[in-house]
Amino acid sequence: MNSSNQNNQLQFFNDIINSLMYVDTYDLLAERASEILLLLPKVKHVSVIFQLNIIQKIKISDKLISLPLDGNGQIYGKVEIEGENANFATNELIDTIKVISNIVAAVYSRIKKANDNNILATFAKETDYAIVITNPEGKIEWINNGYEKLSGYNIDEVKETKPNFFAQNTDLDQENIKIMKLAIKNQKRIETEIYNYSKSGKKYWVHIEIKPIFENGLLTHYIAVQKDITDLKEVEEKLREAKEIAETANEAKNRFLAITSHEIRTPLNIILGMSKILLETELSETQHKYLSGIKSASQNLLLIINDLLDISKIEAGKLQLESIEFNLKEVMDDAITFQKIKAKEKGIDLILDYDDSISESLIGDPFRLNQILLNLLTNALKFTEKGSVSLLCKLIFETEIENQIQIQIIDTGIGIDQKKIDSIFDSFTQEDISITRKYGGTGLGLTITKQLIDLFNGKISVSSDKTKGTTFTILVSFRKSIKNLTVDSQLDEFKSLKGIKLLLAEDNELNQIIALAYLNRWEIETDTAFNGVEAINMIKGKEYDIILMDIQMPVMDGIKATQIIRNELKMDTPIIALTAHALNEEKEKYMLSGLNDYITKPIDENRLYNAILNQLDISKIDTIENRSNYDENNNTLFNLEELRKISISDNQFIPKILQLFITQTKDVPDKLQQLIENKNQIEIGTTIHQIKPSLNHLSVDSTKDIISKIEQNIHNNTNPEEVYQLAKKMIEILETLFKQLTEELKKY
Repeated sequence: MNSSNQNNQLQFFNDIINSLMYVDTYDLLAERASEILLLLPKVKHVSVIFQLNIIQKIKISDKLISLPLDGNGQIYGKVEIEGENANFATNELIDTIKVISNIVAAVYSRIKKANDNNILATFAKETDYAIVITNPEGKIEWINNGYEKLSGYNIDEVKETKPNFFAQNTDLDQENIKIMKLAIKNQKRIETEIYNYSKSGKKYWVHIEIKPIFENGLLTHYIAVQKDITDLKEVEEKLREAKEIAETANEAKNRFLAITSHEIRTPLNIILGMSKILLETELSETQHKYLSGIKSASQNLLLIINDLLDISKIEAGKLQLESIEFNLKEVMDDAITFQKIKAKEKGIDLILDYDDSISESLIGDPFRLNQILLNLLTNALKFTEKGSVSLLCKLIFETEIENQIQIQIIDTGIGIDQKKIDSIFDSFTQEDISITRKYGGTGLGLTITKQLIDLFNGKISVSSDKTKGTTFTILVSFRKSIKNLTVDSQLDEFKSLKGIKLLLAEDNELNQIIALAYLNRWEIETDTAFNGVEAINMIKGKEYDIILMDIQMPVMDGIKATQIIRNELKMDTPIIALTAHALNEEKEKYMLSGLNDYITKPIDENRLYNAILNQLDISKIDTIENRSNYDENNNTLFNLEELRKISISDNQFIPKILQLFITQTKDVPDKLQQLIENKNQIEIGTTIHQIKPSLNHLSVDSTKDIISKIEQNIHNNTNPEEVYQLAKKMIEILETLFKQLTEELKKY
């Protein structure tokens, strides 16, 4: 092509660009593009179609050319050109059409971006959320209608000012403002709740998110989105006040009950004692009858007082369960023995059906369990005139450390109306007033039973039929006594498990190192995954004998991954959970999701080995007593005894673990401090949970009680202020721990 033709072609393309420069609608763009393409030689007809990804590459037939409108890899549509004859599609013509198509795609992209911006601008302007845009120095450039409505200020009043310039009062949340300023200074996103005052002086609360905006790596703006939460805060304040009033009233009620019951109990005990003595003397039939009536009435009154005291203690949170060794069969036998006389008097069969596979020795509160059984058996006998009352006890499932047990009390009595069944656990409730007149009672027995079962972290349900009777079902878990545990003992010698293929799904690198140290020692072939998605993909491609599944992982957690393995992949590979949680309701959830067993962190070598053996059905190994030379009297926060057992002769194992711990957790104190200032107890719990296994591996026992209290508070949503105070204590311990570990590292 000569210079003249090149200049003409360049001018042609410049004219195209100029003609499309101010096009601002898709229809006009299609029209102009068609007019331009029709100017090309031997072109008979042109169609411009805008549709995303309609065509991916150029297509050429005898009389038709189809080209994608490609804008930097995004297909916005296509151009179809029909020629006058079969040989019209020369290379030069196709190249020209390509250039024009690229120009059209670029203009389309500009129009689309402008339209998107208009939509966003309209939304931002009209939304009820208050939006403020500032320059990098924090001076306001734009506000929307929502902000004008919330604050009372218009754009002319606030433009070029900083948001805190027009605050109306001096009692603003200075601590929160300080945190916000620090985040802005560091060009970080921040989200918090804060209050301010409108132009008229009215106080309002907002949930605010401030986000820095970058273009090509440079800060250009800050955007603040505020949601008015004033009504929510007012409701929270009213609820807090109502809670305080209710707590004060409840405390007064409890004090009254305690004092009153004590005053009643003293003379009542005298009446009962004297009645018992008099009944042992020579009496006439009438005297004996009257005294027996006095004794019976006094005993009933004493039961009522005991019920009132129990429910008062439970509601006040002052009733604590024992944690002692007991034999469940003996508790069941005692409960039946206490009711035998009453059952015999009424001619009712009293049946005990006990599952002998339940561990002989358990840990719990046998006295309160006995109270639960007596309450339910007494009720069953009271409302049964003929037939039987049965106490059934069976093992639902067993893990290496506990039994989950189902207890049922079944009677053939009068039953409960289905309309009343949902309220039978409410205080002072009986199905019908006529029942109270006929059978007596306060209506507190089932309430106390339900609340005691809650203290056991158990569940109670009821089913009833007016023609057949009533069944109460209790689900409760008890830890095994040390007598029943083989997993807690130390193994003198581990057998090789060579040939076993195991998948370890664990996102924490330190936990991986610990687990792999054990697994490699036992010669287990181990693959690792960092989240549930990776684990599932690996399982699809390889058959494993057993899976160790961490519960809390990013992307996909262990529960979800297990459900997919069981329900979608239809695989029954044994899965053992690795978890820092030890609450009964959590354990039940693990088992229901399809897990076979669970191990709490820090991972104990013997427990892990036995858990794997149990799932692989390999014979148990002889055990010896646990040994440790740890000196509990020194001031060191950590204990490396367990790590030394793992490391064997690897001199670099312990320093590697210590350095990894410091690297992974060095920012935790600062993070906790900011979360305390933000009053974000949920994130505090998450942060603490993430470092809990690592602290346990280092045997930092001083944090165990603190972490337990934090987890319980957050789980029950009871005392946020205590969470913040405990988090401050954690900061102090961690800072001291870092210093001690740094000194320890110098020894290696």
